[in-house]
Amino acid sequence: MNIFFSLLILFHAFYISVIEIEVDSNNFAKATIKLFADDVSDAVRAHQGDIISRNGKYQKQEIKYLEHYFEDHFFIHNNIDTVRFKITSHTTEDQTVWINLISRAPITHKSKFTASYLIDIFPDQINMIHLTMKGEKLFAQVKKGKVTIELWAHSENR
Repeated sequence: MNIFFSLLILFHAFYISVIEIEVDSNNFAKATIKLFADDVSDAVRAHQGDIISRNGKYQKQEIKYLEHYFEDHFFIHNNIDTVRFKITSHTTEDQTVWINLISRAPITHKSKFTASYLIDIFPDQINMIHLTMKGEKLFAQVKKGKVTIELWAHSENR
């Protein structure tokens, strides 16, 4: 676990998560979301009424609840359709959970990425994004009022 995220655990009053996304050569996105287990538990309960573990050790049904929550709050949209993610695994350490996902379909450069999870119940939530696609890197953040970012919309050769 890196030092930055360790400090966040000590000062949980900060509402922040980190998203690392890497797009492979077939344009499928593999994502890892790092967040606090109790926060995502509260969000799932507020969103759909389902109860999941507050310690991040999820059972099969709880993974389904998480996927349902992330379908509404973590996706990529282009002019044609919306690409959702499937949870492939998760790990926990102390209060932190790492959720690994893969896109259900390829993505394109001229897409909009939405990461509005936790923002619905924590107005100060910030989701930091580090995206790598074909050697290019994008760093961004989403927060209340700006939950969507454009992926390389400025680039003419996409």
